[in-house]
Amino acid sequence: MIKFGNEALNLGYATEIELPELSLVVKEKSNYITELLAISTEVDQEVLQYNRLVKSVREIELTVEDPGLRLLKMHNLAKRAGEKMTVNLLEAIYFSCDSHPL
Repeated sequence: MIKFGNEALNLGYATEIELPELSLVVKEKSNYITELLAISTEVDQEVLQYNRLVKSVREIELTVEDPGLRLLKMHNLAKRAGEKMTVNLLEAIYFSCDSHPL
């Protein structure tokens, strides 16, 4: 919780991040913490991460018609997911899951 507070504080001072993106990052991080607190400690953290990524990619794929904007949103999601995450990896995860509607 303290780490999240410090990250949110630092993001608030970041001038290169626009307010809509900042609020999205803070929302995603707070949702993540809430999910962690709500789940049993036996649940695999990778399953939680996988489910969140699939949900986020599904939302982008189904709601963003403009290919350029979709790519930008996927790129930003990949950046937020971690330094080794790429758009190609996000798409591979999404299109290999059983629950995508496309």
